[in-house]
Amino acid sequence: MINITKTMSNEPQTLKDFRLRADVKAKLKAKESGLFDRYVDEYRADELREILRAEQGSICCYCMSSIATGKTKIEHYQSRDKNHELEVDYKNLYLACDGEKINCHENQDENSDIHEDCKCKHDDNVYGEKDSRKLKESFKKIVKHCDTCKGARALEYISLSTIERDVKYKSDGTIYSDNADIDRELNYVLNLNIEILKRNRRSAKIDLWSKLPKDKSWNSESINRIIEKYKNSSQKAPYLGVVLYFLGRKL
Repeated sequence: MINITKTMSNEPQTLKDFRLRADVKAKLKAKESGLFDRYVDEYRADELREILRAEQGSICCYCMSSIATGKTKIEHYQSRDKNHELEVDYKNLYLACDGEKINCHENQDENSDIHEDCKCKHDDNVYGEKDSRKLKESFKKIVKHCDTCKGARALEYISLSTIERDVKYKSDGTIYSDNADIDRELNYVLNLNIEILKRNRRSAKIDLWSKLPKDKSWNSESINRIIEKYKNSSQKAPYLGVVLYFLGRKL
């Protein structure tokens, strides 16, 4: 995960104007629900979505997968189901991936806690096959992660503005924290250690290593230049947090 700085000057004018309307201000004060859906109905969310995408460098606010294209979700960091006054607060809005992967939970079938928490959907007849052999071959698991797994639950310990200082990565791509509360949210609220995400993070590390000098002649100055190049890119590298973490360890 990487730090995400919310910049109010990026807020779309449509969202600002909507929030300042007298009728909306009254509903915010009364903490009435449904304001975000009303905003989307009136203005759509295309502009907001693209601004959030640019603000995050086209990577998911949680798993860091690429969201340059494809389906995305506008995430309310503080759940709008429980915090109606924050439904149209730009500081509370991020962009997440669609939050579903297929056949990526192979190594966690024995972990009933994670398996139950991610609410896997077992579709045992995906292709409508009647033959038992084909039925077995078509067995799939759709596993939820990021916002899709989080749902209306709160992140009480993870702060997206300072998360880089709180997480670490293992060589196999596992994301973890020495803080037990943060580690619990990484695994049981966001479900970020499903196998496919671990593999992708490991691949990002391997790709980084392939680009570094083979004679290991790099020094602090050259490493810092690489770090700054990654950080300052408007189009962030997928799984950037892994890259920054291992470069930081080289320092």
